[in-house]
Amino acid sequence: MAKRGGFPGGMGGFGGMNMSQLMKQAKKMQEDMEKTRRGIARKNI
Repeated sequence: MAKRGGFPGGMGGFGGMNMSQLMKQAKKMQEDMEKTRRGIARKNI
């Protein structure tokens, strides 16, 4: 069996998530990481 892109369910699958959901989740993770980074920076001052 040939693999396509290495994503489960092939392209458009992404484990049941569509592209806009994936982008929304990535944006939220980025914002959470930035908040955490700022919190750590404050503690180190």
